[in-house]
Amino acid sequence: MAAVIIPFDLPLPQVLPTIGGNVDYRTFRDQLLQINQMLTHSGLEDRFLQADVEQWLQAQKHVSAKAQQNRQLHSRRAVRCNIARLLLREGFRGFAARLADSPLLQFFCGISEIDRVQVPAKSTLQRYATWWTEAEVRQLSGQLLQTGAQEPAKLQLPQPLDLERCFLDTTCVAANIHYPVDWILLRDATRTLMKAVGLIRNRHFDVISFVSLLVCQLRLTFQTTPVPFCGLAPALSWRITPKSTM
Repeated sequence: MAAVIIPFDLPLPQVLPTIGGNVDYRTFRDQLLQINQMLTHSGLEDRFLQADVEQWLQAQKHVSAKAQQNRQLHSRRAVRCNIARLLLREGFRGFAARLADSPLLQFFCGISEIDRVQVPAKSTLQRYATWWTEAEVRQLSGQLLQTGAQEPAKLQLPQPLDLERCFLDTTCVAANIHYPVDWILLRDATRTLMKAVGLIRNRHFDVISFVSLLVCQLRLTFQTTPVPFCGLAPALSWRITPKSTM
């Protein structure tokens, strides 16, 4: 049997201040307001509350209406605090500090009140992170995607979601290489040249001519004015203009 959600009054929030001259803030504010609207219109927030209350009632013997309302209020805050913290990529301690200092986050998380603001502590945010299991979150998130694909008007979307395309986010892994500063690059170039000279000596080539060719080619690489090219035949010399860089 599904648990019955007891209606409860939300606190009257403070009016959000008007912030001008910061495009990033306005973008983040619009994103949070859109998520807030989506949670309400899609019924996803109510389903999160119902899933938590059902599990909570099973572990309780006698529950009063006031205790259930308090549980539902914390469940609502848990949903919104988890979403905001993941969007900001903050830890529990860092997000608790930002939540205490941001009227926008207080409004979204449902803790903004006219006379006071009661910010959850770091330990409370940590409990919020384990309020639901991963399987429950995946199931409810999938229901939201299905709603967006089948009933876009319910979420006020201009067109249905395309679930046939999948976008993945990859993570860059630091390679085990040395930092490419100038002197290290010059050292690597010198080592490579010396290895080439050693190979040429072992094969009994003309080292002088080879090194002269390499030096001239390096000059052509780094210089920006025409320079005479000196190769294996010293008598043959002409001028080459390096390609201009875009």
